[in-house]
Amino acid sequence: MTVVDRSVVQQMETMVSCHKADVIQHHFGISLNTWAKLRKGMAIRNSVAERLVNRLAQTAH
Repeated sequence: MTVVDRSVVQQMETMVSCHKADVIQHHFGISLNTWAKLRKGMAIRNSVAERLVNRLAQTAH
């Protein structure tokens, strides 16, 4: 399990206009449950965190 750095989550929050499931899935490729865990500072599965970091890196380019 991995806790994603709070600054990353804050950056993600600025990337979306709302917190609907389809918006979160489209932007980050994660479920609303995972999004809620991230926002609460809770740990998520390593594989999900790795996929998320890769996706964020792709959007930064």
